[in-house]
Amino acid sequence: MAINNKTRLENSIREQFPSIFLDKNLVSEDDFYRIYNEVAEYLVRITDSPLKPETYKYQTVLLSASLSIITFVLFNIDQIKIGDINVHVNDVFLFWYVVFIFVMSIIYILRVNLDYKIQSLARKMNHDRLYKFSDIVQKNINILKIQQHFWLKLSVEINNRLLAEKKDQQYDAQSHVIVEDNEIGELRGKSQDFKKQIKSHESFLELTINSLNKDIKKFRVKLEKSKSKLEHFDEYDWDMKIHSKRSKLFDAYLRYWKDITYTFNFLSGNKVTNSERFNRLNEMYAEQKEILDDTITIDKKYFWINVTLPVFFAWVAIAYTLENIDLSMIMRFL
Repeated sequence: MAINNKTRLENSIREQFPSIFLDKNLVSEDDFYRIYNEVAEYLVRITDSPLKPETYKYQTVLLSASLSIITFVLFNIDQIKIGDINVHVNDVFLFWYVVFIFVMSIIYILRVNLDYKIQSLARKMNHDRLYKFSDIVQKNINILKIQQHFWLKLSVEINNRLLAEKKDQQYDAQSHVIVEDNEIGELRGKSQDFKKQIKSHESFLELTINSLNKDIKKFRVKLEKSKSKLEHFDEYDWDMKIHSKRSKLFDAYLRYWKDITYTFNFLSGNKVTNSERFNRLNEMYAEQKEILDDTITIDKKYFWINVTLPVFFAWVAIAYTLENIDLSMIMRFL
């Protein structure tokens, strides 16, 4: 694609760097809120307790038994009625009750482990949905970074070449190379999509600089012709006329390059078009992170309330009961 006029150059720059120069959000609000709501609804579903109804039955039995045995020991209850039968609450009874509570706690832990594994499998199947939202935001931030890097590279090269021509100096390309930063290098190897975009920008830079070089060549040819026509002037007049001619030819062939880079550099640094877009994206990303953090917090609270506390309470009841019964007598009985 040859860029040979100002309008085409402006349009091609806007098309090549849309995240910088087109007046639009990097992530459309419709796409953002659609994915946001989809992920939020999904997170609400997966933050339901993973424990099955059958597991809650074991939890109820475990808590009830633990509370009962603490009551027996704490209040020195020596007899309870089960149906029509009076049962003596002695050390032997308490010991077997402790065994029952311990076995129930192990069964409960195994049931909980199974329920959490089932939930874990369900989450793995939908793992990509959890990060779909943050991915779309981060992807567009990276796209903007890539475009800013290559626009800087292009604008610096254009300005340096134009400055060399205006001052009649030899342009040294090696002294003005912008080194690719580590982040762009990482993005190049991160995904095929980023790799294609980077190659597209590199091709665009090459084509654009070639087009600039053609205009520079036209400028130089015209300038050399003007110099040959002014050979009969003395040195002072010759310098003045050549300077004037150089300025006119520069305006005719190269000025629009300078004007365009100036305009687009102003837009690329404009706080409204870039900083605010970054802020909006960062706010979106922060909201997504907050949702994921809340999910982790809810999971931890569920585990603490539904698993840790009941088992801890059961084992405290076991330890308290064993402290208050005569184990030596139990051993003789066994």
